[in-house]
Order: sequence, then C-alpha cells, then structure tokens
Amino acid sequence: MDGVLAEVSQSYRAAIVKTCHTYVNDEIVTEMKRRGNANDDWQLSHRLIQEYSTLPNKDEIMLEQVTETFEQF
Repeated sequence: MDGVLAEVSQSYRAAIVKTCHTYVNDEIVTEMKRRGNANDDWQLSHRLIQEYSTLPNKDEIMLEQVTETFEQF
C-alpha cells in the first residue's frame, strides 16, 4: 500500500489523450505506457506529440506548453 486512496491512473491517461487528442488515441497511449519509461505524463505527452504529430511546427512545441495544456485538463 502506498497510501493512495483513489485510483487515478485512468484520469491521467485521459489527460494525456486529451492533451494529444489531435495526434494520438488511447491505444497509442497504452502502447507507450507498456513500453516503459512513461511515468512522467508531461514528458510522455510531449513525446507523443513529437512522434505522432503531423504539424509542421511540432519541433517548436515545448514541454512547458504541453505541461500547461495537460494541467488545464
């Protein structure tokens, strides 16, 4: 027991999908989580955008922007 009183993993996964909604779906998020090295949801969201985005300016999307979007959700 780690002292957690509520299961929130699905809400964080939903925030990742909402943050990246234009680029990824739940199956992609699940696959990235399964690969490992995916505990930092902000960095994971940023990686997903960098890997799956078709925007020409995707390299200009900074982690800080992704973090702010994530926190809005």
